[in-house]
Amino acid sequence: MPLRIAQKINFKLFIPISVGLTAFFSIFLHGKAEVITHWCVYLAVLVNFYMLHTVVRELVVAGKGQEKPDKFIMFAYSLGKLLVLFGALSLGVLFMGNRIIIPVLNYAFQIFALCASFLYKGE
Repeated sequence: MPLRIAQKINFKLFIPISVGLTAFFSIFLHGKAEVITHWCVYLAVLVNFYMLHTVVRELVVAGKGQEKPDKFIMFAYSLGKLLVLFGALSLGVLFMGNRIIIPVLNYAFQIFALCASFLYKGE
């Protein structure tokens, strides 16, 4: 059985921190369009994290020598990650203009939230 990275993430810790951070950054937004755009970018961040998980899992399985990595899957998910982030940022710039820095900061803090929930599994 390959290493299950998702089992190392404490989702009971990640979800409240993640949603709380996104709600906190929503305080700095003006108007309904900016808030909806911010939450759409947040969903894109979650999709990005899932794709990152898939690529890392393929690499870990290959590193353990259990099976060869599916290079097409790795390429497709890596390209998908770029497209999702580029699309979310483009949507953000379209509706928020210079205020796109707020979802970008949220993305940076989401990475720290993911690391914190990974480190504090509680086992």
